[in-house]
Amino acid sequence: MSRDLLTGKFLLMTGISLIMLRLKEPAHSRPYKVTAYPVTPALFCLSCVYLCYSALQYDLAGSLTSIAIVLSGLLVYYARGGNWVRPLSEMTE
Repeated sequence: MSRDLLTGKFLLMTGISLIMLRLKEPAHSRPYKVTAYPVTPALFCLSCVYLCYSALQYDLAGSLTSIAIVLSGLLVYYARGGNWVRPLSEMTE
């Protein structure tokens, strides 16, 4: 199913962003703790990669359609002048 590819991709981005934010700003206070960090997020990311792989194997045409829809959304985002990366300190103000 193509929705599995999108779900896996967005969940993978969530896991990667958790790791990246904790590496870039380690002194920032966190509202929650991650048990067994960094093992748990790494296993989560690996399972998301497998979910994406199995979705591609199951329904290639539907998965590619889903990827095209997401990419068209990114084109609109960039066309409107979206800012891809903002420091966490700007977001909390």
